[in-house]
Amino acid sequence: MIVAIPLTLLAGLSVMNILAAGHYFLTLLAAPFVWLPPAISRYSLPSSMLKKEWPPLFDGPLEAISVRDFWSHRWHALFRRTFLINGGVPGLAVGGYLGGLINSIFPLARENASMRRTGMRFGGVIGVFFVSGVMHDLGAWGVGKGTEFRSITGYFLLQGVAVVLEEALGLTGVGKPKAKADKASNSEPTANGNGVVTHEMENYRSPSGLYHYFMGLWSFVWVVLPATFMLDAWLRRGVTCVIIVPHSLSPARALIRVWNDFAYTS
Repeated sequence: MIVAIPLTLLAGLSVMNILAAGHYFLTLLAAPFVWLPPAISRYSLPSSMLKKEWPPLFDGPLEAISVRDFWSHRWHALFRRTFLINGGVPGLAVGGYLGGLINSIFPLARENASMRRTGMRFGGVIGVFFVSGVMHDLGAWGVGKGTEFRSITGYFLLQGVAVVLEEALGLTGVGKPKAKADKASNSEPTANGNGVVTHEMENYRSPSGLYHYFMGLWSFVWVVLPATFMLDAWLRRGVTCVIIVPHSLSPARALIRVWNDFAYTS
């Protein structure tokens, strides 16, 4: 476990940098179309809109001070709509039904009008993380060595439990922006649709440095430690050996070949 933790952390940072590099590369390819005059490009935008339309994917994941903060504001949200529609919406329905069922069975629960809403919130969160886990599990299945639901999908279900637990403990405000859309702030947007409100989030529910440190440790324990089992499952199934870009099409390898031909050809 001592060795697995830094390896898992490095793997997560590698994934973050790979996705960010791909995002920046596509930005370099597509952004010029918005710089052209409107008469030439239908996608032309004023210069003041460029940063808003081409934001970074991540917002300092290592600075997360709650599990909700990590997944809602810090990590990328490329599949947010997919997860919400295919997991969150059905989860809301199932959770609301179960909450209403509890109200009808237990007399004491009838006095609690929020039981149905609580079930909907719980079901929505778990549904989103369940679909996320299944998608990552299918990625492992695509390698051809099967899946491991317990380690991969189970990890994301555990993240949903952590988010619900934070809400139950009253920690939902940690890392939550003061204003959902603060137009007057100078913060830059991120690709997950949230403004970079790092300073606001640090001061919102962290009256002391000790509390901030505790919440950072809390997030690390929930996000990184269980990820060691997911990474182990991926490694055993060869997910990390997948070649995404064929060697013949790799720009880096092409540059290395050119350099070798130039430097070592007599």
